[in-house]
Amino acid sequence: SSHGNRNDDGDYTINRCQQPEQIHLSVTGKPSERVITFVVQTSSCPEQGQIKYGVSPNHLNQLAQVKCNQFDAGHGRMLSVLYSKISDLLINKTYYYQADADGCSSFVYNFTTQQKQRRYGVYGDFGLQNDVSFKQLIAELQEKQFDMFLHVGDIAYDLHDENGQKGDKFLRMIQPLTVSTPYMVLPGNHEYYHNFTQYQNRYVGMVAGVGANSGSNTNLWYSFDHDNIHFIAIDTEVYAYYPDQGQIDRQIQWLANDLKKANANRHKTPWIIMLAHKAWWMDKTDFSKFSPLLHHYGVDLFICGHQHNYQRLYPTYMGEVDHQSNSNRFVNPKYATVLVVGSPGNRERISHGSAPKKSVAFSDQAYGFGHMIVHNNTHLYWKWELTGTESLRNNGAKVIDEMWLIQERHGIRN
Repeated sequence: SSHGNRNDDGDYTINRCQQPEQIHLSVTGKPSERVITFVVQTSSCPEQGQIKYGVSPNHLNQLAQVKCNQFDAGHGRMLSVLYSKISDLLINKTYYYQADADGCSSFVYNFTTQQKQRRYGVYGDFGLQNDVSFKQLIAELQEKQFDMFLHVGDIAYDLHDENGQKGDKFLRMIQPLTVSTPYMVLPGNHEYYHNFTQYQNRYVGMVAGVGANSGSNTNLWYSFDHDNIHFIAIDTEVYAYYPDQGQIDRQIQWLANDLKKANANRHKTPWIIMLAHKAWWMDKTDFSKFSPLLHHYGVDLFICGHQHNYQRLYPTYMGEVDHQSNSNRFVNPKYATVLVVGSPGNRERISHGSAPKKSVAFSDQAYGFGHMIVHNNTHLYWKWELTGTESLRNNGAKVIDEMWLIQERHGIRN
């Protein structure tokens, strides 16, 4: 397959051919489905786009048609975002695929649909400049340490900069992650520009995937089942950056409904994990409706970013703290456990905001990212790794915090 050399304006071109780029895989909540999204730098939608795929790299005998979403990335600079929901995948197979627009093809890439995918790379607030954790993420991806990435808002710093070219550069940079491994995102405050235009358009494939399947019909908030976990992503930015009461009410209504359904399904998905950009003590958000819902419906783990550091809280709710006797092993906690994962690296560097001190079990002001491994229906393992030279102390011991979350009684809390 052809591939172009980048010329100075950052386009991928070959014989006037616009290469598919920024290829991104996401899950939909159904094991037989994946959404594949890619970008071509064209001022109007390609006449023909498709994903060719199959179980042999030399025989891509299945075709998926793509839909095209055109948007103005800034001052008339148009981007075409193409996406396809593939719905006929078999489990425990490796699929090979190639993106194509008007006869211009990408390389052949592959992904695997495993039965038991429970290893997650977790962080928020990741940017193009000062991308401290990137090398380590790539190295560990090559060691097959991740089945999925969870990026809890604040992407590229910022997607809209340089008429969207900053977004393009970042999404090209992380393509080695996103091309083989589902990469799930949600909106942070850095995506606010023009009512979250860049975020909503670039990740339009997720609307057709998790948005449609979870009934949210948006990529701003959604949920999906993945093996024995029900993940819920919420939009904490709607209060300050999109102050539309209808939008606020729609999310809360959807969330209450989703949590109710998830609890009825807990024999299949005992774990409920909520992803968000901010937590309740942070600026420019409002948890007056979120907090009681996530407590009552037994959310086990709440993961966020925004503060550019690492914090692991004791299980806590409304100022009450469940001070477990072992700060690295939480057994049948009374409240949700909270993680802040905002320091993989970005142009704003490390920040020093903190949750109320009495609730913090461990914190670190350095660059890093998290690994979450869900072992079974009761045991979840978490570790935080340091990245970047300025972070490597103790003779380079990379894992500086770990936790077992053990919950034998998932369910409704009073």
